[in-house]
Amino acid sequence: MISRVRTALETQQLKLEAQKLVMLLFALYTAIQIAFFKESPIIVGRLVLSLFFLFVIPGWCVLYLWREKIGFFERAVSGTLLFAGIFVLSAYYSGFVGIHIKYSTWIIPFIGYAAFIIQFFASSLHGKVRKH
Repeated sequence: MISRVRTALETQQLKLEAQKLVMLLFALYTAIQIAFFKESPIIVGRLVLSLFFLFVIPGWCVLYLWREKIGFFERAVSGTLLFAGIFVLSAYYSGFVGIHIKYSTWIIPFIGYAAFIIQFFASSLHGKVRKH
C-alpha cells in the first residue's frame, strides 16, 4: 500500500516536472530565436529540439535520482552540462571502437533515458521503498 501511494506521488511529481520541461523548452526556443533572429522559426525549432533531446532531457533523466535534494532548475542545468560532457567523451571513444558518430547521436541519449527508467521503476521491481 505504501509503495502504491508513493508511486502515485512520484507520478504526480513527474507530471509537474514534465510541465516544467515544456516551459524550459519554450524558454530555450525564445532565447535562441532572439539570438538568431534572422533565421526561420522552423530552423530554430529544429535546433532547439535537437539540443533538448540530445542534452537536456537525458541530463535531467540522469540526475532524477537527486530530485529531493536539488531543485528542478539546478538539475536541468547541471544535468545538461554533465550529459553534454558524457556525450562528447562517449562519442569520441566510441569512434575508436568503430561506432560511427551518426549512431552515437541515437545510442548515447537513450542510455540517459534508460538510466531514468531504471531509477523510476527500480523500487517497484524489488518491492522495496527507496531511501535517499
